[in-house]
Amino acid sequence: MTEKQKVILLTGGSDGLGYVAATKFLKLGWRVIITGRQREKVEIAVGNAKKAAGKEDISYILLDLSNLQSIRNAADQFLALNLPLDVLLNNAGCRATEKEVDPTGTFEMSIFSNFVGTFYFTELLLEKIKSTPNSRILIVTSELHKPTHPGPGGKPAILDFDELNGRNFDGFYYYKISKLCNIHHTYILAEQLEDQGVTANCFTPGFVPGTSLNRGYNSVIRFVTSHILKFFANTRDIETVTDEYVHY
Repeated sequence: MTEKQKVILLTGGSDGLGYVAATKFLKLGWRVIITGRQREKVEIAVGNAKKAAGKEDISYILLDLSNLQSIRNAADQFLALNLPLDVLLNNAGCRATEKEVDPTGTFEMSIFSNFVGTFYFTELLLEKIKSTPNSRILIVTSELHKPTHPGPGGKPAILDFDELNGRNFDGFYYYKISKLCNIHHTYILAEQLEDQGVTANCFTPGFVPGTSLNRGYNSVIRFVTSHILKFFANTRDIETVTDEYVHY
């Protein structure tokens, strides 16, 4: 790592938007650390990114945002590198297809992984972020958080604290709520860090067919999402979207 080389820690970098964005940051000369849940998959991603960018400054840390111990381990591993942290890009996300709750029974798993896990991971790294001049926190969210958005899922994203445990399970509803929570989290971070040299933003990539967000669905739904819906006018391509990752 060179003296002035910027460092980005990007969650969910083993495929999809995260992988393409990580490769673009690598090409621009950043020191890139990506996270993923599966060692073999993230090792392949690191190797492919090195070949695509023609640079070696990328590595990985294992992270499962549905597991608090994994989150603590991942934060400790990054801090042990003794690097600055110019950008924390919270990109990882999931959408549950079946009802599952965290070990305490408090949160449905999409909410736990997308919001609680991301919140905790960010908090564990916050002092490092604040110690890096002009640092940024970016959180990827979704337009589906809007109650008026004509997206899938019958229930609008109106937060009901009595339903956070998945009592009336609807996968799209809980995904929407998790993204709404991400936005509230960003507002809180922006307010808390306003005078500390840290910028906190969230943004939505729009609907990008072919990402791993639908990995829990059957092969028919995955095929339609990846190969048919991409022809619809409201979809976006992965190259354009990841250019925005770099921009923000």
